[in-house]
Amino acid sequence: MGLSEIRKVGNLIEEYDDFIFHYMGETAGLYGVGFIIKKYLKNYIEAIIGLSERVSLLLLNISDFEFAIIQVYSPTDAADYYLVEQFYITIDKALTLAGKRKIIVMGDFNAKIGMPSTNEKLIMKNYGYGIRNIRGERLIEFAYENKLSVINTFFKKKTRNRWTWRSLKWKI
Repeated sequence: MGLSEIRKVGNLIEEYDDFIFHYMGETAGLYGVGFIIKKYLKNYIEAIIGLSERVSLLLLNISDFEFAIIQVYSPTDAADYYLVEQFYITIDKALTLAGKRKIIVMGDFNAKIGMPSTNEKLIMKNYGYGIRNIRGERLIEFAYENKLSVINTFFKKKTRNRWTWRSLKWKI
């Protein structure tokens, strides 16, 4: 299981009776990413690499099936352009480290991707939700550049299950 917004400082791997807990954090009380991995998978772990407090990489080899899971926690819409670009550069580094493995990039992208346009049918299907914001546009560009798909848009769900967070605009 991938974790976002752990809010712990350090780059540690802790073993417990039933699971392994990894976290990477640099800012006390903010951000942080990591994984909780069932203990029976321990022998299949090739590496856990905390690249930043926003990107962590898990490399697994299960019966010669090699794959990489990249856990992310993106800067919000309020973050400056440089911080967002650094975040995507770090994901690119994780993709390079993953090599030829099958790749899953998951986590909190703090983005609204909305509905796909005609030229995005290779990376998105018909089940987006809402209106795309600037972070959503950057996420779609990233997916397209790296031949990744936004899997959450591939499956029909009830409208109320297509989002996980609601932004509200307060009037004073």
